Amino acid sequence: MAIESKSITVHPDLEQSIIEKFEMFGWTLANSQEIHSQTAHTDEDAFFVYHTTTTTNYVKLLFHRERQFDNADVIRPLENEYWENYNISISAPRLIPGKIILFYSGVICISTLIMLFAGESSFFECLPILLAGLAPVIIRHFLYYRPKKKYADNARLRCFQIEEKIEEIGS
Repeated sequence: MAIESKSITVHPDLEQSIIEKFEMFGWTLANSQEIHSQTAHTDEDAFFVYHTTTTTNYVKLLFHRERQFDNADVIRPLENEYWENYNISISAPRLIPGKIILFYSGVICISTLIMLFAGESSFFECLPILLAGLAPVIIRHFLYYRPKKKYADNARLRCFQIEEKIEEIGS
């Protein structure tokens, strides 16, 4: 019988979870190898020399399974769809906005609050400036974060549905 193989690299924290997911689709773990890699390099500018070491730590997993197995025609498409949705679900955006937005909003809002508490301006004079400082955070939340989060949540839900369907097929 013909055997197919698949090799992937994962973060050590995800190793067991990924193994379980692959086993769900009929794969058997053939080998697991933790890789530690360090690279060092030197940078210099006009005054200083910087020595930098980069450490990479990951796990290489090797899986095998028979090419022809029960319900392969049903499981293979579900497996492809599962991994597409899994990748979408783990790439959900962070709730906290990027550094530039935080810096801009922080500078505007803090300086406005200082003016307000110092008594230099009234609340109604400071309100438009505060809103201008908070606007990028609010706009990002509604136009970027929420749609992407919803998309990732839908992908996560689809993964759960596929897991249930695979369990039904296996029963």
